[in-house]
Amino acid sequence: MPWFTTRRKFLLLSGAGIAAMTACRHSRPPTPAHDRGFNGQNTVLNSIIDALVPSDEFAGALDIGVHRAIEAEMQQKPGLQERVERLTAAVNSKSLATHRQTFEQLSTTQREALLNEMLQHTAPRQARTDLKRLRNNVLIRFYSSDGGHASLNYRLPANYPAYRA
Repeated sequence: MPWFTTRRKFLLLSGAGIAAMTACRHSRPPTPAHDRGFNGQNTVLNSIIDALVPSDEFAGALDIGVHRAIEAEMQQKPGLQERVERLTAAVNSKSLATHRQTFEQLSTTQREALLNEMLQHTAPRQARTDLKRLRNNVLIRFYSSDGGHASLNYRLPANYPAYRA
């Protein structure tokens, strides 16, 4: 059994690769959309964000509010909104074709497997690019937040300016 039994230890070892995260995490039930205060139109986006940085013994991306920051950014940048809408449609159609369920109805393991599959050249190039951009945006926002620092047991050095994405 590997020594990285918690997400924090694992991320310290290998970074935030989504393929590696699914290899060592245990299965847990998906978080229902109504428990997290989602609005109806962004449940697929929020489910993707939850699959990228789920909560365990530490806060996940949804607990920290990454989804609200991305939704606010989408209001300001129509290009980002187009990319996210295109991505959520691609993820949902892949989910329906593969599992005959919408993406937010899938288990956490199924969600992560579907996103990994999309990243491994089985999805159209544009969908892969959009997913990689969203993943990077989520990870930057999560790990630059206080909750992300806490999950890694990291403190900014004294007199170091705090970076916020």
